[in-house]
Parts: sequence; C-alpha cells; structure tokens
Amino acid sequence: MSKLGEVSDRSIAAVYRASTDDSVLAHPVHQSWAKSIGATELSVPNSDIPTEFGQTFLADSFDGMSADLPERDVYLFEAPGALYSLPTVKRSNPDSTILYLHTSWRLQGPNAYGFGNRSSPLRQLAHAERFVDAVLLKRLLRTHVDGIITVSEMTRSELTRFFDGPIGVVRPFIEDDEFQNLKTVDPSYGSNSIATIGTYREHKGVDQLVSVWPKVRSSVPDAEFHIVGSGYPETFKMTPGVTIHGYVDDLKDILERCGGYVHPARYDASPVSSLEAMAAGLPPLVTLGTGTRSEVSRVSERLIVPSTEEGIY
Repeated sequence: MSKLGEVSDRSIAAVYRASTDDSVLAHPVHQSWAKSIGATELSVPNSDIPTEFGQTFLADSFDGMSADLPERDVYLFEAPGALYSLPTVKRSNPDSTILYLHTSWRLQGPNAYGFGNRSSPLRQLAHAERFVDAVLLKRLLRTHVDGIITVSEMTRSELTRFFDGPIGVVRPFIEDDEFQNLKTVDPSYGSNSIATIGTYREHKGVDQLVSVWPKVRSSVPDAEFHIVGSGYPETFKMTPGVTIHGYVDDLKDILERCGGYVHPARYDASPVSSLEAMAAGLPPLVTLGTGTRSEVSRVSERLIVPSTEEGIY
C-alpha cells in the first residue's frame, strides 16, 4: 500500500479511450473525479473497427501496441480496452504506478452478453472472443496493475479471485438535487407497471425481461414495462405492454406511473438507477449480478433473483 499512498505529490494521468473527434470516451463522473485529483487526460487510440459483434480484443490489442503515452508517475486507467496498452506503457515507464478504475462487465466474459441477435456461427465466434478477452484482461491486471479502485463489494469480491494487490471500494451516489427531487415521487403502488432506467447494453439484461414480458402479460394482462434510456432496439416496441421512453430529463413523471422498479442485469457493477428508484420509494427487484444488491438486501432478500430470464420472470 505504501506505493499507492504516495501518489499525492506525483504527476497523474487519467487514461481513456480516444473518440473519433479527438476527445475522450469516458464516464463523466470518472472524468470529474480524475480532474479533482489533478490528473491530466491522456488517450489510447481507438480504431473502432466495425464488426458483427463490435470492438474485439484484437482491435484493442492493435490500438494498445500503438499507444504512445507521455511519461507520468501514475497512470489511472478507466476503460478495460485501454488495458491492452499496459505492456507498452510499462516498457516505456517501468517505475510508474498503474491503477485501474474497475466498473466494467468485460471481466465476466460471455456471461455478460446475450448474443441472441446473432446467427449460430457468429454467436459461437462472439462467445469465444468474449471469453478470450476476459482471460487476457485478467492477465494484464495481474501482471501490470499495482492497485484497483472499484464500486461495489460484488466487484471487489470477484477481483480478489485473481488479483493479489490492494483493492479499494468507492460507492457511486445520487447527486443532492436529484435525491431531493426523487423524494417527492408518489409511486402508484396499486398499478401493475414497472420501470427500468439505463442506456441499452446487453450486460444490463433488459432484453431478458422483454423476452419474458409476454409470459408476464399472460398472468397479468395490464402489466406495463416502462424503459427509460437511449439505444434500445426498435423491436422491443413490438412487445405488447413495453414502452420505450428514450432519454428523459426528469424521472419523476414516469416513476409516478409505476409500483416497482426492476434491474434485470446479467452483470452491472453498481447502477445508481436502482438507488434512484429506492430514493423514489419504488420497491427494487435486482439480480445477483447487480452490485447494488447489497443495498436492496437491507430491504428484503426476496428482491434479489438469479440473473436469468426465468429468475427475473
């Protein structure tokens, strides 16, 4: 820990993936935190090679080998894809301290993905690619990283299975103004409507709940599922009872239509949206792959279900 405890007087770089417009691809909260400790922003190239199943570890490896980061005492990596540059960084700066901010699902390999929209051969190929990616990322962490900062006890526990260095946990939180607004929500407890919040990604598992929604409606004909967030497939709208609202500035109106919240994640490190629902007074149903299950368990263990379609149903 002594090596990590001396970073305050050293030059720090926050390392992100590059965007196509020469900015960086990073979570705004992570950026704000890095700026608050005086970190300068650096980026690893991002070729963003389009494939049937998105960015692959091969593209990440190529980008990592071409990374040319200026010398710093401490490098704080945020994106798992950028970790492929670690061998190059360590060769150039062998005495540097490497930290990783872990909030990603990629270490879970294929378990974090659905693969349902791909043909059988591509599904098998994508499954194998995600498996190899997870193996390589864990090896890079074991070999080159001095310490990890993560966001839940769930993720910390899984990191300890393969990483021997120090691991710190810093929990995400709701901004004060948003918290006060959510406290004014008056849920419709008598309704058969539920909501979920978040940008569409397979690891969040919303496709699993949409898939079983017809089965839900067969038991509860007026059941409504409200999805808040961007990027969802248009095909979701074809499922009776499913409404996609896209991005909204104020969650209050939608949450007041509902009697509960669901976070059907295959794996999600610590989703603030589930805490927002709790702040609004909505009972939260989450999966075993949801980092905020630790908070939900203090309400009831019955609100935590397996990360499968059947478990969510």
